[in-house]
Amino acid sequence: MLMEQSDPTLVDYERRLRRHFRMTGFPETWIPPKILAKPGHVDSQALLHMFYGRHLGNSGKPEAAAEFREVYEKAQAADLKARGLEGLTDALMKIASDESARTGAPIQSASAEAIRDLCRRGIEEFQHQEWAPNVIGTFHLVHGTIDAWMGDTFTAKLHLKRALKELDHVTTQLDRSGRKEARAWVYFFLGEVAAQESDWEEARRQYEMSQRLSKEIMLAAATSRLARIYLEHLKSPARALQVLRRTKILNHLVEKDPLRDEIRWLTAKSYYMSGNKRVGLRLYREIAQDADSEALRNDARIWLESIKEDQERKRDI
Repeated sequence: MLMEQSDPTLVDYERRLRRHFRMTGFPETWIPPKILAKPGHVDSQALLHMFYGRHLGNSGKPEAAAEFREVYEKAQAADLKARGLEGLTDALMKIASDESARTGAPIQSASAEAIRDLCRRGIEEFQHQEWAPNVIGTFHLVHGTIDAWMGDTFTAKLHLKRALKELDHVTTQLDRSGRKEARAWVYFFLGEVAAQESDWEEARRQYEMSQRLSKEIMLAAATSRLARIYLEHLKSPARALQVLRRTKILNHLVEKDPLRDEIRWLTAKSYYMSGNKRVGLRLYREIAQDADSEALRNDARIWLESIKEDQERKRDI
């Protein structure tokens, strides 16, 4: 986590903390260390806040933001301050995303601008440090993601592409281990930007790159977007079906995840439009019966009724 080795007390404390957490199931589990920081050593206390923030963030808890803010505001070592701000921008972005998903409303412009301001502050404050790529990539990634959410595609592309460049130059084990996941995120949002601009071939290319690097929820999201591009814009239902069948995508999603319904709908539509109407109709009937979304259940029923009426008209001719 540290990017400088200039404070022997801090380096030693991090080494002992890492040893403790390796044996206690961190970051999924939090067992407070009995290793005491040197009295009055501010950065040692900030480092402990940093570890706790990572645990909270891994658990999806918004309280992580407060821990990271504490590190940024209280730490004296520049690399520790940078780590705090990096964690804070990422945590605030996830809070805004979760709130938008929960309410169905777009991200608040005030929240978006506050997060982007922190990202710009981080870029300006730490860009000349030797270890800057380890954190600057995150600032660009978060800024670009917020830009994409707000529909500012030009600025989004600038920041997302810069994030990719910075990720090529990370130096710590912590940053190298998270590089693949970060790239998957960047490519996904470059796909979102291309889709907003109706550049469907570019969107397809970016979603495919994200899909190759992704796992779990991001893999499901990239697969869903890619299948929809093939199905609705590139007019290739067979290719959409191939994308959906290539991975057992529903295994990556928890029950009640909205992506489950979306992927089931895309799969049914892909089967039907690619000529396998029997399977497509069966899947539509299952959606009409047990989809989590009432709106989607109704859409499936309406669609099935329209197919039935169309078949009856054909018989009457």
